[in-house]
Amino acid sequence: MFDHNDWIGYLSSGGEETVRLFQAGLSGTGSITFARKIRELHRAYCPCRPLGNAVHDALLTFADDAVDAARLAELGQMGAIDNPSMADRYRQIYQATRPDRDALQSDALLLAAFEEDLPYLSTVLAFVAPDVFIPYYFIRCFNVLTRIADTFGISLPPVPEKKSYGQRISYYGELCRLFQLFRRENGLTPFELDAFLYDYAIRKIASWLPKPEMPLPHPKSAYFITTDRSDCQYSEKPDAAALWPCSPEAGPGDDAILYLRAPDKAITSIWRCLSEPFRDPFSPAYYYACVAHPVKIKTVSLRWMQKDALFRQDPLVRGNMQYAGGVSLPPELFHHLLAMTGTEFPGLDG
Repeated sequence: MFDHNDWIGYLSSGGEETVRLFQAGLSGTGSITFARKIRELHRAYCPCRPLGNAVHDALLTFADDAVDAARLAELGQMGAIDNPSMADRYRQIYQATRPDRDALQSDALLLAAFEEDLPYLSTVLAFVAPDVFIPYYFIRCFNVLTRIADTFGISLPPVPEKKSYGQRISYYGELCRLFQLFRRENGLTPFELDAFLYDYAIRKIASWLPKPEMPLPHPKSAYFITTDRSDCQYSEKPDAAALWPCSPEAGPGDDAILYLRAPDKAITSIWRCLSEPFRDPFSPAYYYACVAHPVKIKTVSLRWMQKDALFRQDPLVRGNMQYAGGVSLPPELFHHLLAMTGTEFPGLDG
């Protein structure tokens, strides 16, 4: 629950500065300073730096656009996102702000665009109506927001089903409503709520947050994760971390085998899961986990797997590795992968 005395102590020990930062950044003009500070705060709860950089870049765009308050107000008026028609209204926003691109006919593609736009769009909405909307910088980190809600007794509604794309877009409006209700019940200003979400509450759940340096249990399973080189999170440096689609059955310590889609069409590294899988309403694949500690291995191409006596019997390989993300790999195949690539990695039981 919310401790008012502890909150007052936070404000008097530096929190007021964070409140003023949000007030300056979301009132009239954005700034490079605001973008940099949000990226700094982001690193405290998300080990994936490219995602923090993406939020930073969105806020730089906002800083450029904030000099045209009328334009932002017009965009903000389109964002009545607390009603069931938000998918249609966002489609209008998408078309109005990207006149050179085709209209999105698929709600699944619309949700992917919404996730990409959310840091910028939510900042615009918080600029236009800070007592109604919250800036949303928890991209691929909905588990963090859920933990905050649980810690402070905020009851969030269930995440809509995977294919309820319009409801998943509108879920942002429901989050705004509930956190604004929490703000009013506890006598916070809109900018104090922002500082609460991105600084104060993060400090309170710091011991829970997945960190690359945390000890991991022995892996119980191995799962495929998939992406391609155009993904901003893609890196196979030893200190890389990413939030990628995973199996809902994955767990901390489990092995995550990275399969790069076309044009690579190959297994290139093995990672470890840091977090429990969680559902994210705004991210297309629905179930995600934080993975880290990539170990580069000898590249194993799809063509090679199709020729291998063991791998070519696997249904995924027979299906050209389509929809591989989140699918488990039997222990005998995982150990075969380690043996044929000469990789030392925590093996599986069984």
